[in-house]
Amino acid sequence: MAAPQNQFLINRLTVTWKVTGDPHYCKFGQIENGELAAAPVYPSDKGIPKSGLFQGGVDDVSSKLPIIYGNDSASYIDPMGIGFLPFEWGVWNVEVGLSITPTCKSLYSGKSKAGPTYNFRLSGPIWVGMEGPDPPPPPR
Repeated sequence: MAAPQNQFLINRLTVTWKVTGDPHYCKFGQIENGELAAAPVYPSDKGIPKSGLFQGGVDDVSSKLPIIYGNDSASYIDPMGIGFLPFEWGVWNVEVGLSITPTCKSLYSGKSKAGPTYNFRLSGPIWVGMEGPDPPPPPR
């Protein structure tokens, strides 16, 4: 059985924009780039090594995530999905590098502004599976 398409890292990235004027007139987005390499550990026959580069993101975060608006701010929490490569259940050794750059586009002027770039790295074994008990230990 294949694991769900949207895998999530444990980290959640909170993005808050301070704006001049009404934040409802801004469109918030993200530029995302990175790479992933993964090899099955247990059971070793549950897939083949995978690797890939990804580029993209989303032009309108509100189409994917709820945005919380203040008088002069807007915030959202990104669960940092890695659903671009499906994994079979089991234990995988992974190397993930991910860069996220939030963007804000004024709906008045059309001008865009990029926020700081956040870089994340994950290395080591991860358990991929459906909700339920902990994974079985690898054979010795």
